[in-house]
Amino acid sequence: MRVLALHLEKPQPDSFTEAFFRFGHQIHTRPCSRNQKNHWLFIDITSSLHLFSGEASLLESAEKMASHFSSKTSSAIANTVFTAQAFAFSYQRFISTADKEKEELQKLPLTSLIALEGLEPWANGETIYKSISLFHLLGLKNFAELMSLKPAIFVDRWQEAGKLLWQRLHGKDRQTIPTLSFKNTITHKTTLSQPTHEASFLLYRIEKALDAYALRLQGQREHTHSLELRFFNDKNSGKSAFSLRIESSDTQAFPTIRDIETQISKFDLTQPIESFEVSHQPVVETTWKRLPLFQGTTQGKTILAS
Repeated sequence: MRVLALHLEKPQPDSFTEAFFRFGHQIHTRPCSRNQKNHWLFIDITSSLHLFSGEASLLESAEKMASHFSSKTSSAIANTVFTAQAFAFSYQRFISTADKEKEELQKLPLTSLIALEGLEPWANGETIYKSISLFHLLGLKNFAELMSLKPAIFVDRWQEAGKLLWQRLHGKDRQTIPTLSFKNTITHKTTLSQPTHEASFLLYRIEKALDAYALRLQGQREHTHSLELRFFNDKNSGKSAFSLRIESSDTQAFPTIRDIETQISKFDLTQPIESFEVSHQPVVETTWKRLPLFQGTTQGKTILAS
């Protein structure tokens, strides 16, 4: 098994998983245990590697995709979920050598134990922090020195957490990434860092949201020429201030910002907008072209096929 791990810092919007379906359907995402605003994304890429010209090419494509949702990422490919996470935690970009991963893992510093988790965070993170402190006091510096210790030492000192720690250091904790099914509908919500009265800034954020939404639809092999946008004065309220339904003049094209900007100007923005969400009406056709944003013609640049 080969696993891609991506660490995304404060990804916007909150939901982005569908955009990564091109890299595999065994996907798991969760908040980071230390900072809930950051996210880990794990993908079993074993069955999709043949679609790329190697792991480096796949990693580069995944990083480009991640840049649409987060301004800062780190990434790694490794044999297991937890080793991929540990490498992505320790390096900006890393690809392990499949048959030499143990040797590469041995070089990691003790602080990387924090990220030797995988699908679920440590049940008791405080135990791991204390174990790192103890190892430092004993003069240990890296994974290689920990691996030389007998499993009984880990179990006697930290019980179940110690057992898991030893198993993961030696690649013996079996974790399988679940297969993620397509969603019937996608809703894409954006919360603004500051409420705004400015139509120009709102349009800028809508443009970013449309770009990300199109990527999520593409990941599900889905397209649309009709969108609904709902705008909220209170991000915690389920009641929208106003809504728009946008249809592209070209039924084969994804709506553009030009389809939206003329309608936004008609609404009263006296009460500042705090958030908005995008949803769509799916269509049956299997092929569609996406217009470059800010162009209202039918000169699509990219053909997206199912």
